[in-house]
Amino acid sequence: MPSALKPLLISALEAALARYLALDSHSAEYLAPMAGKVIELRIDTFGSSLFLCPGSDSIRILDSYPEPADATLSGSLSA
Repeated sequence: MPSALKPLLISALEAALARYLALDSHSAEYLAPMAGKVIELRIDTFGSSLFLCPGSDSIRILDSYPEPADATLSGSLSA
């Protein structure tokens, strides 16, 4: 993935995810057990990863994370 596009993609995904979570009045309940965990989303098509960091009421998306993720999901865009 071109490095100039990644911050834009992350920002757009984070905003869309926040709007989606806002639609469910129970989202905080669903996020609570995952708060403080890190999920690596490995996109094989781009040879790149995003890191999802759930909090008590939102999910932050990071370009990198210094520690190993608690869970990893991987796949290609064509899958």
